[in-house]
Amino acid sequence: MQDPSSIYVDSTYSPTPKIHHIFSVISRLVGEGYEMDTADFETAYLNAPIDGDIYMIIDSDTIRILLQLYEKTGVNYLNHLDEKDRLFVKLNKAIYGLQQSAKLWNSTASNALKSMGYKQNSIDECIFYNDNGIIILYADDLLLIHKTKEINDSILSQLSKTFTLSKTSNGSNIFNYLGMNLHVNKSMISISMKQF
Repeated sequence: MQDPSSIYVDSTYSPTPKIHHIFSVISRLVGEGYEMDTADFETAYLNAPIDGDIYMIIDSDTIRILLQLYEKTGVNYLNHLDEKDRLFVKLNKAIYGLQQSAKLWNSTASNALKSMGYKQNSIDECIFYNDNGIIILYADDLLLIHKTKEINDSILSQLSKTFTLSKTSNGSNIFNYLGMNLHVNKSMISISMKQF
């Protein structure tokens, strides 16, 4: 079980890009004719392996479900009861609500982008770049700006082999990123937040 007193900032901190860096990258590269796309990692945290031993107590409702599964499948999930009849499970992947999840996910996504040949910016570690363009990672949201649409599509295709992604653009010149609608054309970039 996770001891709250053992959690330090180093084990839970997950970076986010500075908003002025995002706007600078968009205005500069899109202004130069680069193509933009956006996507979202679905259930991102559940893709991140845990880098230590973390145990979770299972509630009584879940225990009842596991008993029903045992009756149907014969697989006994209840062989880890402690002296108070509490069930503990060891987590293999991050889950939502775990203090370390954001950091673990950021590390997983960053490593995936670096394995694809991207370098991590030393000033803003959520910005990744190569000769063809830039990717900005904001938690589970991706902003891709590259020389061609085909490069963006190729990157999304590569990432889709490991992660479940959903595109958040409408396929033309309107992109949804961080709750903003980015309207892009050759002469202008406008931002709207209609939901507010």
